[in-house]
Amino acid sequence: MRERVDLKSPVRENRPPGSVRGAPGNRRPYLDRLTLQGGGSVNGSFLKAGLIDELRLLVVPIADGATATPTVFDVEPGYTKRKAAKLKLRSAKVVNRDFVMLEYTVS
Repeated sequence: MRERVDLKSPVRENRPPGSVRGAPGNRRPYLDRLTLQGGGSVNGSFLKAGLIDELRLLVVPIADGATATPTVFDVEPGYTKRKAAKLKLRSAKVVNRDFVMLEYTVS
């Protein structure tokens, strides 16, 4: 049986009420920014919890033809309670001639 983890807990519990990032006397650390570099399941869990507000996607010019491979955002089968997240393109940059970095705002 898989254990459930409250993904919002570190964000909610670590940030002191009324705290300002870098304020003098604010010694209690809290999460202000988190980078996900997981697979589709981890990314999908954070998306489902509403914890993703930005997406940076590096497009690599490789085609392998594999089937049944994970996507960028995977959620458990049958999960249809939430509408699809809308992505608004913020920027697109060519990197090293062949790669493209896409930056989106998630809403």
